[in-house]
Amino acid sequence: MEASYARLSRRPLKTRLAYTAGFEAMTLGLTKWLVEDRVRLFAGADSRVVSLVLWHMVEETEHKRVAHDAYEAVFGSTLFGGYFARMIGVFHGSFHLLGFSMQAYRTILRKDGLWYDLRSRIRLASRLWRFVRHVGPYLLRATVPGHNPRHERDPEWVIAWINGYTRTQAPGVPLLDTGSPDMPVPFPVMSEGAAA
Repeated sequence: MEASYARLSRRPLKTRLAYTAGFEAMTLGLTKWLVEDRVRLFAGADSRVVSLVLWHMVEETEHKRVAHDAYEAVFGSTLFGGYFARMIGVFHGSFHLLGFSMQAYRTILRKDGLWYDLRSRIRLASRLWRFVRHVGPYLLRATVPGHNPRHERDPEWVIAWINGYTRTQAPGVPLLDTGSPDMPVPFPVMSEGAAA
């Protein structure tokens, strides 16, 4: 992985910014999948790990347009000025992450002695399909000329998390209840009257 990113760091600025913009387009779909499928993916898991993962995805949503705006500010969005490189960056960043993730899964499953277990492979294939189903539409929309991540709707859970966090004084990442049947945001729900 380090060698791969070292090669990327030697590429022109346009390629690096396009890669970053593409990577962030993919994280919007990844956030939607992890948040909306959180109970199936994380029920009963260590709440510290799950809280950190989902907090990170909330953070990704908060800055979803930064790389896109930086790329367009420097290279524009015209078909030949900036669009094609950005479109390639969408696939470059996404498949780069997917490739490294698959290597990590293979390493973990081999270490646990489950790489050749049929049930483990079926579960991995099922999760890969859900990843493609959730992330794929974001990637396709990100390749359309004129795409702007501002127009992507944030999941309601993410909006509730951000609103809850702005009202709390607690330091650090709040812990989710991974034993809850719906795994709500880790903040007390306030009524409209109480918030006013």
